This record gives sequence, C-alpha cells and structure tokens, in this order.
Amino acid sequence: MADNWLTDLRYGIASVTAAESDSLISWRDSTPYTSDEIGIFGVVLPESPDEAISLNLYLMSESPVTVMGAQFRFRARTDARLDLIENVLSNCWSDRWGGTLGSVPLVASAWASGTSLGQDQNGRLERSMNIYLTVDRPLSHRTT
Repeated sequence: MADNWLTDLRYGIASVTAAESDSLISWRDSTPYTSDEIGIFGVVLPESPDEAISLNLYLMSESPVTVMGAQFRFRARTDARLDLIENVLSNCWSDRWGGTLGSVPLVASAWASGTSLGQDQNGRLERSMNIYLTVDRPLSHRTT
C-alpha cells in the first residue's frame, strides 16, 4: 500500500489498468521498465523511452462526493491502449463499480475527454485521455 490516499489511488489505477491490459501496458512503482514494455509513469512523461504513458490525478470536486480526474498522457501507438483504458476504467465496464482501485473504493467512473496533443520536440505523437472517478474518500468534515 502507498503512503497516502492520493498515491494509493494512483497506484491502484495503474495496477488495475496494467493487470487487465493483456500485456499492452506495464506498471511497477519502483523497478525500471524493460525496453519492450510500455509503462505507466507518475505525473511526468519521461524523455525516454519513445513509448510511455503518464498518469496524473486532479480533484474535480469533494462535495457532496469526491470526484477525481485521472489524466493519461500517451506517447505510444495509442488506439489499442486508449480503448483498453476506456474499457477498464469507464462506465462501459460496469462491473468495475463497487470495486476498489488500490484500497480506494470506486463508486462510479466515466470517460470525460481526450484529444491529440500533437508532436513533441522529437516528432513523437502524443495524446491525452481523462476519466472521472467518483471515489469514497474519508474526510474529517464529511458525515456518513
């Protein structure tokens, strides 16, 4: 388990996505990826390898419930990976609801947006995709 709620959610999203990807995506929180893996990195997309995915979380709302945005930034042959992440995390796969992402209970999820980001300075195509996750987050001011 990660050392805080937000990190645990990020690790949970990455872990579930990689576990259900049929080896299209990899995730490890500490060991470097091999050259033949397309890995999920936290927040910043590294300069190399040429194909990689970053995952950044942002708060959409916390009242009356917590809704987190999960932004995936791709520098990879994206179609299969976009489809995979949408199938794993969006509402088109409803049996994910009521499960957990790490230790964070998932209430609901929905695809939110995505777009081409054009090319980076090395001519590699990039794309983003956002998923909104309604999660159960214990907060001191929230009553049950």
